[in-house]
Amino acid sequence: MNKYIAKKILCMGLSSLLCSMGAEAQTIMKNNVSVSNLAVSRTENKLFISIDIDVSATGIKNNRELILTPSLTGIGDSLMLPQVMIAGRNRYYHHLRNRLSPDAIFLYQYGGIKLIEYRHVIPYESWMDNAVLNISKEICGCCSTMLSKEDALLIRLDLGPKISVPKVFVPQFVYIQPEPRPKINAVKGSAYIDFPVNRTELYAEYRRNPEELMKIRATIDSIKNDADIRILSVSIKGYASPEGSYANNARLAKGRTETLRQYVQELYDFPDTLLT
Repeated sequence: MNKYIAKKILCMGLSSLLCSMGAEAQTIMKNNVSVSNLAVSRTENKLFISIDIDVSATGIKNNRELILTPSLTGIGDSLMLPQVMIAGRNRYYHHLRNRLSPDAIFLYQYGGIKLIEYRHVIPYESWMDNAVLNISKEICGCCSTMLSKEDALLIRLDLGPKISVPKVFVPQFVYIQPEPRPKINAVKGSAYIDFPVNRTELYAEYRRNPEELMKIRATIDSIKNDADIRILSVSIKGYASPEGSYANNARLAKGRTETLRQYVQELYDFPDTLLT
């Protein structure tokens, strides 16, 4: 294999790697040159640059050549890296005859390679910490006449020493809602409602009834107005005085209790199933 065609391959162990950066695949130069597996890393005194360059869609004619030039630009300094040339058939053999320097440029014939594995190592300098890695593309014709040129940004480096900031523990408060555990309580109250003799009609203003009916309302309201309590049932039990026959007293007790049930139901709009 001709030494001008051979590509450089870098194989070394990085035992003292300090910082590294990478970037995702991107298409540059009007969609006919793309780069992937871009990585920049450094040790104390070396900077490593790794780029995979896809040139399969460049379409270089016989008398033309494409030159790719990576470069680093920082504050007050810059560095041009070795170039990559993809040449058409005529230009390729022209460069072979004129012995193009393999240290300054990597030469490839168009059609002979699709993916160029660009690997380069340079001495590390402090200005490179925040430098910009660019790449330019030149299309040249016969006699190396430049026909077009484009520039593209590949990555902004951030390889300087990192300041270690102590982590501050910030607790996260999480509210755990307890599972609902319903508790059933019974509330009792008593009232003495006056009815006319031998009658079952309820008169709210009769004798002490206003005060006694207020006791019933106070008992129910103490539960109904509590948002955390739900009324499950209301039970009403009624009695009648012992005078007269048992049958008549049973009729009065049942009738008067039913009358009070209807009064409470209408007062609170309770469903029928709630009151017994």
